[in-house]
Amino acid sequence: MSRIFGRMFQQKRLEKGWTLPDLARRMPQWNQNKACTRIIAFERGERDLDSADLDCLAAALEVGAEEMARIRHEEKEALKKAFAAWQARPGTNQLYYRAMPCVFARRAIPDKLNTDDEVIEYAQSFSRDRGVIAWLYLGRRERLALRDGKITRRRPFTPQNFQEPDFGVSLGTPIRR
Repeated sequence: MSRIFGRMFQQKRLEKGWTLPDLARRMPQWNQNKACTRIIAFERGERDLDSADLDCLAAALEVGAEEMARIRHEEKEALKKAFAAWQARPGTNQLYYRAMPCVFARRAIPDKLNTDDEVIEYAQSFSRDRGVIAWLYLGRRERLALRDGKITRRRPFTPQNFQEPDFGVSLGTPIRR
């Protein structure tokens, strides 16, 4: 989830003059000790809420269904625009591997490799020869997971998976007071 949805809820909370604890007290089914942390993470776009919690939060802040639909539409459009801009920037092939548990390293891909097939073959032989798990990013088009030289997963970059943590992308800017 991007920050757009969370920012809208933050703006509503601030318009009412409520602090995080004020809003947390209005969420009776939530654990009051953890509610502020959940609200902060949601407002920052770091955490999604399930539909029941989102409905409860919307009711507490008096956010109507039309406004929720409008914000969801804005969020989808912003995501498409950000993805198109990200994908338009030049990207290079990158190879990462797990050197040892919890230690990841980047491996340079030789410049002489010109095609995707050559790069994939290089990554497969690297993974097989070293016996490591590796991830190959083919520019801004696709990513592959490799284990012992075999491709275990192949995923194109799409707007739907664009905001996953390994993309390092977030939308929006924080609200300034």
